[in-house]
This record gives sequence, structure tokens and C-alpha cells, in this order.
Amino acid sequence: MFSLKYRYLIILALGFYSYINTYFTDFFNHYQVKASSEALILSFLLIVFFVWELSRLAEQTLKRYFKTQSAVKFLTILFIISLPLTLISAIAVIAIAGVWYSGYQLTEIQTEIKLTLLLAFRINLFLHCINSIVYFFKQLRAKQLEAEELKRAKIQAQLQQIKTQINPHFLFNNLNVLASLIMNKSEEANQFIESFSEVYRYILKNQEKELVSLQDELKVMDLYIFLLKKRFAEAIKFHISFDKHHLENTYIVPATLQILIENAIKHNIASSSKPLIIDIVIENNILMVRNNYQPKKILENSSQIGLKSINQQYKIICGKEITVKNQDDYFEITLPVLKVENYEVFNH
Repeated sequence: MFSLKYRYLIILALGFYSYINTYFTDFFNHYQVKASSEALILSFLLIVFFVWELSRLAEQTLKRYFKTQSAVKFLTILFIISLPLTLISAIAVIAIAGVWYSGYQLTEIQTEIKLTLLLAFRINLFLHCINSIVYFFKQLRAKQLEAEELKRAKIQAQLQQIKTQINPHFLFNNLNVLASLIMNKSEEANQFIESFSEVYRYILKNQEKELVSLQDELKVMDLYIFLLKKRFAEAIKFHISFDKHHLENTYIVPATLQILIENAIKHNIASSSKPLIIDIVIENNILMVRNNYQPKKILENSSQIGLKSINQQYKIICGKEITVKNQDDYFEITLPVLKVENYEVFNH
């Protein structure tokens, strides 16, 4: 507190306030103070100035040469050091305002000397009480910021751990399809490689982000659907419905659509006779992914990443969870799309 930028204005205001407060309590008449109003005002201003500035110098010196983690110890030592400095301040005020300015002899102003000492120590106590409050408040705020940073770092680590589990699954499936195309000398191998590299580049570019633009995610989905078509042909069909106006300033967790589609493929039969139909609908700040429910008799081994990872990311980022409906003829997942303010908070 003692090193505040505008401390001299505070010193001036506090000096005048102390004088006015003392004046209206009839303090000067009660003790029959001889000094003029000008001398008294000067005395109060000098007391506050000397006590404040000497405490500031003491605080700076103490911080430089005395290292301690205990705020109580630091403030206690600072206050003890301030006591002789306050005595020096009072002597300086008596010399300037009483002897030099007013022309009194020391023997003539015994009462004024005692009152000056009293006021100097009271003002010193008041300033150090306020300084302690400010000091503890700053420490509390620093600990709160540190806790927020630790929480943020923990969230980042959790999200990164989830994301690093998604990429290998994506790579494995598509490299198998690519190997098949190359072995069959298919002309579509080059197109597949371009689409595959574009999708993977997008994943790598955005893997450090908590949120991505829903418009960008849907553009990449076209390429991703092309990859799936080469993998499943007519065994899988997509119906996508959305209003472009509803996509403005909306964001989503990266790879959400990819994971939801892979989840549907993993747990359902997809064949030309029984195609897997996946509907993707975006409306009213909700993203819905639905597929016809035709579960496999023998399920693939699951690492439990899919829906759990999506749900965990939404809980971490915005405190919301996805909604899952499992009916006799369809399986549906709905999740929120987030507005721009969420993007600014978590990606910046």
C-alpha cells in the first residue's frame, strides 16, 4: 500500500481529514493548544507524510533483505521498525511546525509535543492496519489466481489426454482402407490420400484447442464422409440438415462429429442390405446425431473413449452434459453448440 502511485494525493487527503476530524471534536480547545490553524494543518500533513514515507522505505528495505513466506511475521517486523521511525517523524514535525514555523520554544509547547507524539503513533497504527488488510487481500487474490491457473492446467491436461487417444483410431481405420485401394491399384487412391491428409491436418491443427468453429467442422465432415464411403460404400448413408444462419458464431468441441459417427459404426451393423443411416441435425443451438438402431451381435472391443470422452470434455469446458436416447429403433445423441463468448474464454 505504501508504494501506491497516487500516494501523495492520499497523504494530502488523509492529513486534511485528520485535522478536520480533530477540529470538530473540540480537541484543540480541550487541551488548550496554542498553535494557529495553519500550524496545525501543517503538522497533520507532515505527520502523515513522514510516517507514510518512512514506512514505505522500511517496507522496501525489508522486502530486499528479509525473505519470509509468513505475512504475519513480515507485517509484525515492519510495524516494530515503524515505531522508532514514527518517533523521528514526530520530532521532525515539532521542529518544523512548532519551532521553525510558529517560533515557540520547546518549553512553551510541552502539551503540543505530547499530542504530536500521540497523533503520530495513532496515525502510524491506522496506516499499518490498512496496509495489513491490503497486503492480505493481495495475497488472497494471488492464491486465487494460482488456484485458477492450476485448475486450468489440469483441464488442459485432461483434454489433451483424451485427444491423444482419438488420433490412433482414426489413423488405423483409414490406413487400412488406403492399403486396400493401393493394392487394387484404384484410381481413387490419390483422392483418398488428399482427403485423408486434409482431415488429419485439420485434426492436428485444432488438437490444442478446446473449441472450433462449427462451420469449419462441417466442411471437414464432407471429406470425412468421403473417407467413410470408400470404407463402407452403400453400407452407410448420411442425411445432414442445418440452417447456415444458425452456424454463425457457434462452436463445438473438436472431433465431436467424428467420434459420434465412429461410435455409431462401431456398435451397429452396416451392410448393403441393412445400411446404417446417420442423421445430423443442427437447430436451436443443439446438435443431434441419430442412427437407426441395429446392434451387432458381437460387439467390437471398446476402449470406452467414445461417448465418455465427449461427455467429459463438455463437462470440463461448459459444465453441460450430452443427452443419450437409446430406443428400440434408433439411437440419438444431442449436445449443445456453444456461442462465441465460450470460445473467447476457453480458446484465448
